[in-house]
Amino acid sequence: MHTQIEVPDTKYVIKSYVPGDIKINEESYRNTVLIYKEKLIVDATIKHIDDLDAELIEKLCKEHSPKILLLGTGKTQIFPQNSVLAPVYKQHIGLEIMSTESACKTFNILMSDYRDVLALLIV
Repeated sequence: MHTQIEVPDTKYVIKSYVPGDIKINEESYRNTVLIYKEKLIVDATIKHIDDLDAELIEKLCKEHSPKILLLGTGKTQIFPQNSVLAPVYKQHIGLEIMSTESACKTFNILMSDYRDVLALLIV
C-alpha cells in the first residue's frame, strides 16, 4: 500500500505500509510506532494488541491529550478488551480501531485535515 495524499506542515508522513514494515518519511520501521504531531516513538515491546493495557493507554492519553486515538492492530482488525480502552472513554477521546494498513491511510487523511490525532500502529 502506497499513500499519495499530501499532508501539509507535518513532521511525519506515512509513505507506505506492508505487514511487518511501515515507512514514515524516508525511514522504515519494523516495530510498533506511535505518532503524534512532532513526535515519533518506536516501541519494540508492543508486538500484538494483547500487549496493550489500560495503564499504557491512560499514560498516552494523558501525556498527549489527542482528540482522536487511532489504533492500528496489525494485519487484521482486533478489538482489545473494554477495560484496556476505559481511559480513552473516560477522557472523551475519539477512538478508531482498524487494521494497521487502514490506520496508516486514515492517519494521513486526518493530518491533512489538521486533526489532532495520535496513532499507535502495531507493525
